[in-house]
Amino acid sequence: MIKINVTDIDKIKKDFIKRIEDSVIKNKLDNLTKTEKEELKQNTFENGSELQKRVHSLYLCSPENLIQEANNFQQYLNQNHNHEIETIKSTYFDYEKIIAYKKDKIDHAYWLMKKLNIRVCPYCNRSYTFTVINGEVGCRPEFDHFYCQDNNPYLSLSFYNLVPSCPTCNHKKSTADIYIHPYIEGFENNCKLKINNIGNCLLNSNSYENWSIGWSEHDVRFDQNINTFLLTHFYNEHKDYISEIIFKAKAYNTGYYQTLLETFHDLQLSPKEMRLLIFGNYTEIDELGLRPLSKLSRDIIEQIGVETL
Repeated sequence: MIKINVTDIDKIKKDFIKRIEDSVIKNKLDNLTKTEKEELKQNTFENGSELQKRVHSLYLCSPENLIQEANNFQQYLNQNHNHEIETIKSTYFDYEKIIAYKKDKIDHAYWLMKKLNIRVCPYCNRSYTFTVINGEVGCRPEFDHFYCQDNNPYLSLSFYNLVPSCPTCNHKKSTADIYIHPYIEGFENNCKLKINNIGNCLLNSNSYENWSIGWSEHDVRFDQNINTFLLTHFYNEHKDYISEIIFKAKAYNTGYYQTLLETFHDLQLSPKEMRLLIFGNYTEIDELGLRPLSKLSRDIIEQIGVETL
């Protein structure tokens, strides 16, 4: 629902694959015989080897090319099958070993979540997704495999197939297919939340039965995300928040904004900071991932007639 924007993502991707090779693949060598070790090193770690190039391409390919890269890799393995393939496959694509929960909270999943620093679930924009670590105790969001790893095992560790998400969205999606990939695009201005029967909402903000939240006209591609994550149903549970936004928007348009400008004149707040002060949320298109319900806030105050950026 919200496009993921991460600073220094190219560096994070390079560090990501290096950690996989350093902490898992190279450690695997310790459990092999000398002959097996030499064969695996030759096929996987030799600088510039064909297999290494293909694995790196698979792990780091763009989100648009995930399925094509997986198919290309499968074709490569089929054409080059030998007695080392199963060892290589179990080494490179063992999701449980590489990205699942570890006692050392700085390893793998926790490390990646911290580096990405995604604060709100991109699928629903309703739940915080902080990653916190305190010694051996920690908490992090979950990784959703955009393309189910049961059906696409070679994508189990592809960077853009790992989407940080809240547990609710991860479990609701499960193995379902959706069309909007948050590393490619979000709903933003292409699919907006909209109050139906807004007159009833404005006349009596305490009556929640005569109005609802739906969606503006949009491409049918967005419907799979909306239905899979029950977005319409969940957002209709936020009517108290919506009523508050409407009240603030009306006040904003009837002089409240000017009063605040005069009150906080010495602070020299920017228009963006003033909107954050009034509405309690971010409304700029590039900051919707900073706080839950920011997409809802932006769409509603825009519907009411307040200018957004």
